[in-house]
Amino acid sequence: MAESQASAPECPICFQPYNNAFRMPLKLPVCSHTFCLQCLCQICLFLKPSQNFLCPLCRTSTSVPVGGAPQFPANMEVVSQLPPSQQDALCRVWVEGSQLYCCKAKIPEGRDREKVHVISLLPPSEPPQPGGLVTVRSQRLINWCNLNLWCLLWTVFILMLCLFIIIFFPVYSGGLNSSKGTGSGGSGGSSPNSAGPN
Repeated sequence: MAESQASAPECPICFQPYNNAFRMPLKLPVCSHTFCLQCLCQICLFLKPSQNFLCPLCRTSTSVPVGGAPQFPANMEVVSQLPPSQQDALCRVWVEGSQLYCCKAKIPEGRDREKVHVISLLPPSEPPQPGGLVTVRSQRLINWCNLNLWCLLWTVFILMLCLFIIIFFPVYSGGLNSSKGTGSGGSGGSSPNSAGPN
């Protein structure tokens, strides 16, 4: 059983084994390379009918059929290598927007309606991981600090130091100079006055 699974044909893009649903083996008509339906649908997702895309293996230009990738012919040689339960009936598959739909052509006994399976052709949107982000520095000071407490404290400290140097230091040193000038002038003025009456 393990040998049959190991030798099961697989898609050369996703390396998943073929089946009769979303991994149905489809053959490109120009170069005859075979890929699974889901991979071909993802390649053709944003292409319009009759637009060309390149074969992932040989780079041969192939046009998208009307109806999208599900309209490529199935590779019956690969289908014949699938398990017997999957060879009986290939599922009916179609694309609507970025969704791939599949329903079984034969309805199993005891079921009164077809069961439809849906998968998204786009990867699930996940929030970006912090490790993979690139930091872009902004011109604003608050963004430069990135609201970091230490950066904010350093910025406040440097602003206070600049404020002290620009405003308080000249006022303080000017006040010292004026008090030194009046103190020495007062003592010098009193000594000649006191020397005069003697």
